[in-house]
Amino acid sequence: MVKTIQHQHQIAMKPAVIATSGTFGALNILCAILVGLFPRQATVLFNNLFHGFEFSGTMMRKGFSLGTTITGLIEVIILGAIIAWLFVKVYNNAIKQ
Repeated sequence: MVKTIQHQHQIAMKPAVIATSGTFGALNILCAILVGLFPRQATVLFNNLFHGFEFSGTMMRKGFSLGTTITGLIEVIILGAIIAWLFVKVYNNAIKQ
């Protein structure tokens, strides 16, 4: 039996953080557009995505403004960066073992 050696490569931090943050930001913008254009359908979609949690009472209680949309966008970009950073750190340390 031939033993094969697999070389595992580390993930580069900067591209992973940029890609993840950008993806989170794009999804956030898409979400805001969908909620703005189709509020009722978006509520049904989110209820289904989150396993039946009831969002109808919270999603449209007072709508959303450009300010809250931009704040949310900044928050998800930062969250995406933190998640990517943590994933890369854990992954790269795990493959060193």
